[in-house]
Amino acid sequence: MLAAAGEVAALSPWRRRRLGMTRRYQCAAEHLDNAYTSGREMMRWSVATIREDEPVPANVPAALEHFGEALRLLHRDFLVGREPEPTRARALQAIGEADEACAQGLEFSGNAVVAQLRAAVSELLQASGLSEAEANEQAGLTRHG
Repeated sequence: MLAAAGEVAALSPWRRRRLGMTRRYQCAAEHLDNAYTSGREMMRWSVATIREDEPVPANVPAALEHFGEALRLLHRDFLVGREPEPTRARALQAIGEADEACAQGLEFSGNAVVAQLRAAVSELLQASGLSEAEANEQAGLTRHG
């Protein structure tokens, strides 16, 4: 569908102003799909955390909220054609909250939520134009120890 939209935007003088936005979505589509998949898994683990009555630091819901806002911001950034700095900043807030939650201590399902959040944030950052290596680093996927 994105390919067809790109063709219409390229060929139609009335749609040509949308060409840049369409191309941004084309480049981001695979990463957004991967972020969606990670988001679904994140929600499954969130339910498991609740069912198992695991303690959940307040930073976990805050991290999820920041991630959701980052997704909304990316859409807005694409629509207005600006560099997605607000998206990236909000995604990094999500990671900061996740790091704080990890420092406070999480149990099994909580750790799984944070792992999926990191994967989703990495994909979101890649959709925003960062390289895979840079996105993984910023999402905390390359840390050791």
